[in-house]
Amino acid sequence: MIIEELNKMVAERLAAAKVGKVILGLSGGSDSVALLLMLLASETDVKCVHCNFGLRGEESDEDERFVRDLCRRLGVELDCVSFDVEDYCREHNVSVEMACRELRYEYFRLILRKERYDRIAVAHHQDDNIETVLLNLFRGTGIAGLRGMLPDTGEVIRPLLDIPRRDIMTYLREAGETFRVDSSNNENHYRRNFIRNELLPLIETRWSGVRKAISRTAENMAIEEECLVALEKEFKSNQVDPDLIPNRDYSDDVIGRRELRCFLKGHGMAEIMIAEMMSHARKGRIRPGSKWQCGEGMVEVSAEYIEWMDKGEDTDKRILPDDWEIIPHFNSAQMMKQIKKSTCNTLYTSLSPDQIGIRSPREGDRIYPLGMKGSKLVSDVIAESKLRPSEKHRVCVVYERSTDKIIWVSGIKRSKYGLASEEIPIIWEISAKRKGR
Repeated sequence: MIIEELNKMVAERLAAAKVGKVILGLSGGSDSVALLLMLLASETDVKCVHCNFGLRGEESDEDERFVRDLCRRLGVELDCVSFDVEDYCREHNVSVEMACRELRYEYFRLILRKERYDRIAVAHHQDDNIETVLLNLFRGTGIAGLRGMLPDTGEVIRPLLDIPRRDIMTYLREAGETFRVDSSNNENHYRRNFIRNELLPLIETRWSGVRKAISRTAENMAIEEECLVALEKEFKSNQVDPDLIPNRDYSDDVIGRRELRCFLKGHGMAEIMIAEMMSHARKGRIRPGSKWQCGEGMVEVSAEYIEWMDKGEDTDKRILPDDWEIIPHFNSAQMMKQIKKSTCNTLYTSLSPDQIGIRSPREGDRIYPLGMKGSKLVSDVIAESKLRPSEKHRVCVVYERSTDKIIWVSGIKRSKYGLASEEIPIIWEISAKRKGR
């Protein structure tokens, strides 16, 4: 009997994942009711959550009453929650489908963390996964989209993901268990319903084995994804600088292009922008001077490197910020010798911390460089430096508050103003804090 077969399969999968306590999303439909019976047969500790979205009026309320009666009869703990989907759609500018999904999983996760369950169990099956693969394909996707849903994400477990819906229906018939039918499943203006009710049946008139073929493709893509994830882990472990990758000839370097994609994806770049950069990479080096703006920062390209730069704040502070270190020194002949040997990575000045500020460079800023006549634009000083683009992005200027004169372009150039001298009793040393301090 299929009951014994599926009960045993679910029990083995939960045991393999070391899952003994789950939250089950119970809609009252055939799939979730069948999974509830299987979970109970495996002696799993189950708490059911029913989400009433109120989208079908009395029918939604009847679903809730059915679920309450079912859980009462089976002796299962139940939590029913109602949501205002229309309000959520307006507030977040999302579709009804997306709103229901986000609201549902947000509530599941809240219970998962609060009550320390092992997983959120959902009843997605093979047919659901086929629909997901096609939806992803039509949107435009990569390997992760073509492998569909994962059977276990570490948060959500899907014990039925490779089980056809017809087997689930057979299970319920043999068990003599009833379930609710969602009338909205027949409304084809929902994309998933259109694929389920119209597209797949039409394709099956020509390719009778299309469901198995798509499932096999998803399995193959899952294997390919595992290999790529392993390559990405190796790449990340070998990275010296997580914000930097060489700009080399990528045209015949398949592994290099994968590493570049991993680098860009790891910094949250949107897929459409990654695709544009990968198109350039296939032709060789990415052109120096190119820049790609995205949500949390920017990718900038030089001849040698492709670099990620976080969005920096244009700080303008009266005192030095926390990521700079300031040390007072009593003046001495030895101290002056040390200053003469110092590089531009450190500022030695006669000005005390309350006399200076630090900020990002601004358009028109000028410095009067030590040892040079006249002034020079700070932007030119930075552009002519040998710093990498990401380092140039982080350059600050230290200025005297009373005159607004720039006395230091950090790491690059020292001004002739605010110099340490033998007549000053205290000399202030300013530098960027070392990592770990």
